[in-house]
Amino acid sequence: VAVSAIGTTHELAHAPLARLEIDGTFKTVGLPPGRYKVSINKPGWQLIGLLAGGVDARTTGFDVGLVDRTDIVLRTSDQETVLTGVVQRMKQDAPDGATVLVFPADRTAWPFASKAEVNAEPDGRFEIRYLGPRDYLAVATAEDVAEDWLSAENLAKWASRGTPLTLRLGQTSSITL
Repeated sequence: VAVSAIGTTHELAHAPLARLEIDGTFKTVGLPPGRYKVSINKPGWQLIGLLAGGVDARTTGFDVGLVDRTDIVLRTSDQETVLTGVVQRMKQDAPDGATVLVFPADRTAWPFASKAEVNAEPDGRFEIRYLGPRDYLAVATAEDVAEDWLSAENLAKWASRGTPLTLRLGQTSSITL
């Protein structure tokens, strides 16, 4: 389990920060006060639910005060959610390769939910695994993608060009961009 402070893209380097119990409960350990998000960093697993104090915190994160939290419950799954697709040539003079960006359709989830950036193969095919189940927007671009494409300002730019799609747990979805 990885714990990150909201507004950063770096996992906190202190260890241990959290402990996942066998019953699925999650306890913070020594986190400084602030707002946090959780991600799963074990290949083959994904976060599909996060409750903090009985409230869905997947799109809001959760607060940690001076006392460690013991009321956080994670739901994980080893069922793959896969997005496959093809990027069609966008312009006659566009380079052979394209970058595919996938991010939540719900703007309030931008700081918290899974996002993906992949390079399409020369023939336009791409595959993305382990995005959580939800509604997304997908964009293919021949432009250079800035390192800060995840910023709210850049996501808003990409969202205006996004193609909507819904990913469901354990299913493979396909899209043409």
